[in-house]
Amino acid sequence: MDRLTYVCTVCSEHFTRKYSAKRHNQNIDSGAAEIVRLIDYLAGRSSRQYMPDKEACVQVSSIP
Repeated sequence: MDRLTYVCTVCSEHFTRKYSAKRHNQNIDSGAAEIVRLIDYLAGRSSRQYMPDKEACVQVSSIP
């Protein structure tokens, strides 16, 4: 299992490779996101520099 190393600050998506994170930023977030190391993201979350993505925090209900 690979380590999660990079995080998109817009949608909180995690990546193992920096080029994947950059590609995500260009294709999904239109270049508006900041890609940071996981440790910097966690520190930023605790200091409220980066806010969690509301959609990522929503619990998905069980499908019967």
